Amino acid sequence: SKDSFFQYPFRPFGQTGPGDPVKLNSPYVSAIHIDRQDRIWIGTYFGGLQRLDTVENRFISYPFSMTEKNRLYGNTAAFIFEGSRGKLWISGRPYNLNFTFKIPRFSLFDPKTEEVTRFDSNPQKPGSISQNNVLKIFEDSRGLIWLHTFGGGIDILERRTKRFTHFNHDPKDPTSLGSKQIYTFFEDSAGTIWIGTDSGISYYHPMWRKFRSRRLLVKAPYRESNQSVIRILGSNIGRNEAGLLRHVWLGTEAGLNRWDRQKNRFHFFEVTPKTPDSQPYALYEAPNQILWVGTGMGLHRSIPISGSNPSIPVRFETVLPRITGGRGVITAILPAIDGNLWIASYGLGLGYYNTTSN
Repeated sequence: SKDSFFQYPFRPFGQTGPGDPVKLNSPYVSAIHIDRQDRIWIGTYFGGLQRLDTVENRFISYPFSMTEKNRLYGNTAAFIFEGSRGKLWISGRPYNLNFTFKIPRFSLFDPKTEEVTRFDSNPQKPGSISQNNVLKIFEDSRGLIWLHTFGGGIDILERRTKRFTHFNHDPKDPTSLGSKQIYTFFEDSAGTIWIGTDSGISYYHPMWRKFRSRRLLVKAPYRESNQSVIRILGSNIGRNEAGLLRHVWLGTEAGLNRWDRQKNRFHFFEVTPKTPDSQPYALYEAPNQILWVGTGMGLHRSIPISGSNPSIPVRFETVLPRITGGRGVITAILPAIDGNLWIASYGLGLGYYNTTSN
């Protein structure tokens, strides 16, 4: 095909009832996930959870309900995360057409059996989840499930005991979590959990049994907004023989940073200079060391990243600009098995981007 971008059809906003198998249930995609079997899962606003069958080129929709506990909760799959056992952790929300929503729920979905397990907050039950509105999901190499909820801080689920342990920020304790506002999680090869907050980075290792925190060292005028770390990505550039990371990409509300951990230096980049809404909502580094960045302005890629001299400044070009202020914001980037990219965008649904033909 001569086209470099293919957009899947979707049914009109606000339309309810049985879905059309050749269309997305909504133009608003909230999440996209490719599981270990290369199945593509899509979370939509108002249309729930869907799976794209790439063989038959159709969408499979999964039923949702507010009251039936054996179904996914709410009409919106806000987040999708695949655990090490192949099950999907999903934050479900019942949205109204004006984008307000009622109390959400956190669920575990088994794709094999379609069994749903819901987790509900209960202050009278020790070890229950602290709050129903789960905003972030992460699983570490030990199988622990890390959650950030609207109530603030972190809940860690021990699946063997099915109990949650809660951590929060204590301004009087320097070894507590650096902030109650959490944006992202990342685990390095040493098993350390890196946590992006609105006050820089916190990191935790089970051997320490405490948190350490660090602020990003950058100059004004970006000093404060650059402390809100919304994305963390370990770079393969400069990785040593033991596999330890030297460089870490940090996406913040001010732009993009590359942290040289060996020298403890931060290099700040504006992905789209002199334009608003350039926060990196999605980061992906390809095997050829090209960094792909999704922002409120569209899709961008680096030119080039040098492995021999990582201090060389990185420039970015916009390859897929947004259409309007509310359409074309890139919220997720995932690699396809053929080396191209799956793109989730707000207001435009799901896209497949050919990196060769641009």
